[in-house]
Amino acid sequence: MEVAGAAFPITPLLSTCSNVVKILHGVGKKFKHTAPQTVKSIATECNFLHVTLAQLLSFDWDELESYQDGRQEQLTRATESIILGCTLALSVIEEYATEVQDFVNTVPADSIEDAETLARVKAIWKDDETKELLLQLRGYQSGLTALLRAAQE
Repeated sequence: MEVAGAAFPITPLLSTCSNVVKILHGVGKKFKHTAPQTVKSIATECNFLHVTLAQLLSFDWDELESYQDGRQEQLTRATESIILGCTLALSVIEEYATEVQDFVNTVPADSIEDAETLARVKAIWKDDETKELLLQLRGYQSGLTALLRAAQE
């Protein structure tokens, strides 16, 4: 999407969100109740982010061209910043999710909930880092929602 010289790479983010949800859903299915809570939380947040990004993709930015007060440029720059942050956070999350998926797929089903396996999953998943990434995703999603509201007013 091109707006006032800005490019919003939304479609790849939609794809990444979907991929992360798919991977984490598959990982979650392998465990009964012992997967890290952030696995479910990040999958949920990616779903919310996907909805917001889809709204952003369908927004008619041409409507903002009539504003002469610099509002369009402010909204564009803020959106670019959030999209960049989302891209970085999601790329790290996708990397961690893929590593966990690859590990879980090599573990025999009867030992998936062993303490050793769970410790390894938590080490690969980097729970403290993913909690921070989860907070970032929530902030980006909230920011995009607020920007869309501001742009529609």
